Amino acid sequence: LKHSRLLPITGLLLGMLVWLANNGNPPTGKSAAPFDGNCNDCHSGGTFNGNITVTGFPAAADPGVTYDINVKMTVTAGSPTKAGFQLVVVDANNGNCGDLKEAVPDLGTEFFATREYVEHRNGKNFAGGMVSWDFQWVAPAFVPGNTVKAYYIVNMVNNNGGSGGDNPV
Repeated sequence: LKHSRLLPITGLLLGMLVWLANNGNPPTGKSAAPFDGNCNDCHSGGTFNGNITVTGFPAAADPGVTYDINVKMTVTAGSPTKAGFQLVVVDANNGNCGDLKEAVPDLGTEFFATREYVEHRNGKNFAGGMVSWDFQWVAPAFVPGNTVKAYYIVNMVNNNGGSGGDNPV
């Protein structure tokens, strides 16, 4: 990025509605990104469905600026009890891109294979058929390929303590 203060972002936010296992701290590297696994590795058999929205990523980012990000899950079928999520932000080479900061104590960040992930700590109970998480992303000074991709996954569960009854959408 030469002589520019804006970092273009492709807006490619790839998401899947699949289900995370560990309530307190999900296994890192299960974001459903092409280089990761997903929650299907442990969860299946449910009948839940929903819509996920991720907001706050800019169309073009200023280096070093902190952006408020929101991940929201709205139930469209079934009656899940809790939900969890995981998100990773990478550049065009699938390298870590920027810094993720948890804004509240029910989230945490971890590094896995040189990439930083933000994820739930203790899944959230649904309220009014909806659950959401807020955190921050700090744009890096330079982005290889001028491309930023966020991969994320949300897991709706029946909270029975096992992996049955939790399904991908």
